[in-house]
Amino acid sequence: MTSRIRALRTAVVGATAAALLLTGCAGGGGAGEGKDIELRFTWWGSDTRHALTEEAIALFEEDNPGITIVGEYSDFASYWEKLATSVAANDAPDVMQFDEMYLREYADRGALADLSTLDIDTADYAAEVLATGENDGGLTGLSIGVTSPVMIANPAVFDGAGVPVPDGDTWSWDDYLATSAAVTAAGGGSVWGSETLGFEVQGLIVWARQHGEALYDADGLAISEETLAGFWEMVLEGQAEGATPPASRAVEEISLSLEQSGTATGQLALGEWWSHNLAVLDGASGQSLELLRMPGSSDAEGSDYLKSSMYWTISSRSANQEAAAKFVDFLANDERVGELFLAERGIPSNLAIREAVADQLSPSDQTVLAYIDAISEVIGDPPVTAPAGGGATQSVLQRYTTEVLFERMTPAEAATAFIDEVNANLG
Repeated sequence: MTSRIRALRTAVVGATAAALLLTGCAGGGGAGEGKDIELRFTWWGSDTRHALTEEAIALFEEDNPGITIVGEYSDFASYWEKLATSVAANDAPDVMQFDEMYLREYADRGALADLSTLDIDTADYAAEVLATGENDGGLTGLSIGVTSPVMIANPAVFDGAGVPVPDGDTWSWDDYLATSAAVTAAGGGSVWGSETLGFEVQGLIVWARQHGEALYDADGLAISEETLAGFWEMVLEGQAEGATPPASRAVEEISLSLEQSGTATGQLALGEWWSHNLAVLDGASGQSLELLRMPGSSDAEGSDYLKSSMYWTISSRSANQEAAAKFVDFLANDERVGELFLAERGIPSNLAIREAVADQLSPSDQTVLAYIDAISEVIGDPPVTAPAGGGATQSVLQRYTTEVLFERMTPAEAATAFIDEVNANLG
């Protein structure tokens, strides 16, 4: 997760995943005594991630002669198309990097092994972090790193506007709108107080939690029309008061990379992000940005939450599950791997690894670590993971937010349509 998830080609992924015909799980341990084992291992990410991961593979192969790891990797969008096709063809890689957006979908279809039945040490994981990878299929995903929804503030923009950076521990949504409007007013049309919300699903999840609801529950979509409409009413209020850019600029922002974003280029005082994005944004902006809790969090106990940035998973059809488990255990628990990856896949979920590498993290990642440690005292339970078909929810949210911003739909109309469409996607 080195960039915000944009509208992906989820229709292809969902259609292919829906065709899975999984009639059982291959148990078992793999090749017999003395036979070489080959494991396919797949991940997505940047060139940096590829290089680091290949170094980790080399370490494992050196420690485990007779086990060869065949690496396969791609960009985020094409990754899921390829994976859906391979799983449907009963040709899934043995070990897979997974995102929360698809974890429950594949687990519910029986494609992922229950890691709790395999020889993988999870003693150094907090229970609430392990829980992010649990579902009816057991522990189908082992958390690699953790992140949290945040507002990232650009102090230089605040200074230029003569407006103080808000206190992230106490600010309300009214404070957010007033502060953002003040920055915009002082900026003379060159900057805005905040990016427009409603294009990233984490903001909606926090809003729902602050209103005693959730985006999903065990039965599917759980947010009410009233709460969803209220969210878009707040978004519209921000646009009307000048707290956020006009609709055309807001829509343009979602297509930009992290480095091109208004947060990084000094056009926005506030942006909605995941905490692990800080290092890239710091580098692009040339300064130390600040992490703030989402507005209203201090008034709604437990609305903050930790999300697993990604997971290690094992195919339920792998013929070499014991060897695959050995490799996952190595990735999760070997300190040498921790020193290689550092926070590239998020602040390490393994607490022992986190402690071992803390002093080696970059200043930006140390800021994220301090933030994660601080909010760990006030977080609520992790959100229910997206059900099958939930991978399309973010793109649906973006589309209806756009309709609301351009006033082609009212918040109430958009809420009704959003709920109907997401429920249809969830089947």
